[in-house]
Amino acid sequence: MKQEIEPEHRSLDEIAAWMTPRQFKFCLEFLTCHRATVAYRRAYGEHSTDAARQGYKVRHSPLVEEFLATARQVQWEKHCEEEERKCRERRIHNYLELMPRRLNQARRQR
Repeated sequence: MKQEIEPEHRSLDEIAAWMTPRQFKFCLEFLTCHRATVAYRRAYGEHSTDAARQGYKVRHSPLVEEFLATARQVQWEKHCEEEERKCRERRIHNYLELMPRRLNQARRQR
């Protein structure tokens, strides 16, 4: 009898349900620009001098960190699935064959 494996982490929707709208917007902005100060200013609309400090605080809050980690994991899994699909379409058996330059580098290192 097969047991269904439950995911280790909560889904993005579950995490977002616990966040404030500004925290959620901060996360979306941070995923695009990767700078806490800029994301804080865009999400909270404040151009104060301590935006860097406040952005750091928001960025390192447990809920925001969990959301960002889960979002990055989802992005990585989609990227891997896309690369595997490309390999299957091209009938490539080795990931290095997808990128000839890396294949040549790997051969030189042997």
